[in-house]
Amino acid sequence: MALVRSRIFQLSVLLFACFLPSCSRNGLLRDGSLNEKFVRDVAARTAEVRGLPLRGPLPIELVEAGELRGELIASIERDVGAETLAAEEALYRGLGLLPADLSLHDVLVDLLTEQTAGYYDTEQRVMRLVDGNTSLGGMLDVLGTVLQRDIGGEFLLAHELAHALSDQNFDLRAYMQPVGNSDADAARSAFVEGEAMLVGLYYVIGKPLRKVAWAAHAEHEETGWNAAPPFLKRQLLFAYGEGLRFVMALYNRAGTAALNRAYVRPPRSTEQILHPEKYLNESDEPVVVAVPPPLPEWQGARAVTDDTYGELGVLALLEQDLGFEQARIAAEGWGGDRYGLYAVAGEAPGIGFAWDTVWDDEHHAREFADRISRLLAGRFGESADGSWSGERGRASLMRADSRSVGIRLFLPGP
Repeated sequence: MALVRSRIFQLSVLLFACFLPSCSRNGLLRDGSLNEKFVRDVAARTAEVRGLPLRGPLPIELVEAGELRGELIASIERDVGAETLAAEEALYRGLGLLPADLSLHDVLVDLLTEQTAGYYDTEQRVMRLVDGNTSLGGMLDVLGTVLQRDIGGEFLLAHELAHALSDQNFDLRAYMQPVGNSDADAARSAFVEGEAMLVGLYYVIGKPLRKVAWAAHAEHEETGWNAAPPFLKRQLLFAYGEGLRFVMALYNRAGTAALNRAYVRPPRSTEQILHPEKYLNESDEPVVVAVPPPLPEWQGARAVTDDTYGELGVLALLEQDLGFEQARIAAEGWGGDRYGLYAVAGEAPGIGFAWDTVWDDEHHAREFADRISRLLAGRFGESADGSWSGERGRASLMRADSRSVGIRLFLPGP
């Protein structure tokens, strides 16, 4: 899961994906081409709304969905690798998060291709709009017709222009470089996407925002989005929904100056995004946790990858089985974590998963331990001594001290 989040947000360095596409072809698009006057007008107003100058030209181009799909596939193959992706997929299947008939690679590519309306490429410093993904439909089309405005086009363009403005003024390519911790990467991406969401909504509504209702893309049975596992949806929407909420907290505190400061002092965890007061008050920095080693009985264990889940990862991990409220209780009070994923050889090959967590206090550690135990019992069978064993694998829970909880999991190979 942290790998999925990591790679999605590493892709976001190249693909600042917008999940709300544009609408009328009489605005942003005209006769299948970009309306240059529309683009110039929106660019000037967006710079005014954000309070940052456009410091250079802004190339914009239309691309086909097939071209985007090819870029996504190449990025996953280059940045993840087949072995790591297979190990992560085996882990999600073993935990019951990924159905047997879904490929992690395919579902990620399908989701991002289907849902992306535009993206800002920080390497080439060009904004690309995905032809064929530019219709909102429904009431927004009706509203746009009544107001004689391309509301979807305005939002999409202002959103991507916000990325361009931040890139020209703060260097997004450097800001979004992975730091070796998916949770911290996800926090930065949530700020960047939340900033663009705020600018786009501010542009469309025309006044400062205090409360915003957030809803996912409309779901239809035939879409990849509707078929995707909930834990993936939670992570994909995080940057846009919770990112917007975080940025609004900064904006309401000190306006655009607070947004500018976040490029100097980035949020360091998804916990800080979920609880903006912890970022604003500098009251809860993440604890650095060492990568846990493999268990001695994992013969021939070889490290595949290691990473950090963060509060968002814990929430997504548990929500699918326990529901949102129980998962939220389990994730709150997160202090730090690190996991290692191992390929196990020998007579009993499989995947080994070692995960160490640290919590703010004993109460939160117990809350997490109780709820992760429910998930493990539901998957591997009941146990009274902190360990579980069955056909699906073996798991154990350890408490090194009152604030720490460790999980060790072995999943046999096919």
